[in-house]
Amino acid sequence: MDKKNLRLVIALNIEAAKIIQLYKLKKNYSYQNIFKIYNNLDLNIWLVVSGIGNVNTAAAAMYLYETSPKNNKNIWVNIGM
Repeated sequence: MDKKNLRLVIALNIEAAKIIQLYKLKKNYSYQNIFKIYNNLDLNIWLVVSGIGNVNTAAAAMYLYETSPKNNKNIWVNIGM
């Protein structure tokens, strides 16, 4: 299976639920912080639940950037209503 190299920033758990299910993401307990991180290492997909607001989104994106593997081919997506 090809690696997807996705980094997803999503505000709410309910918005993230279907993506977590679709890509079989597992909660990552290695990183204890205010943000929940999920990943599928086989596909190189990482997701962070940021909470609502610009400041939370920016902080969660930076946190995910620092904790996930670096790759020039990573695609960053912010999903929300």
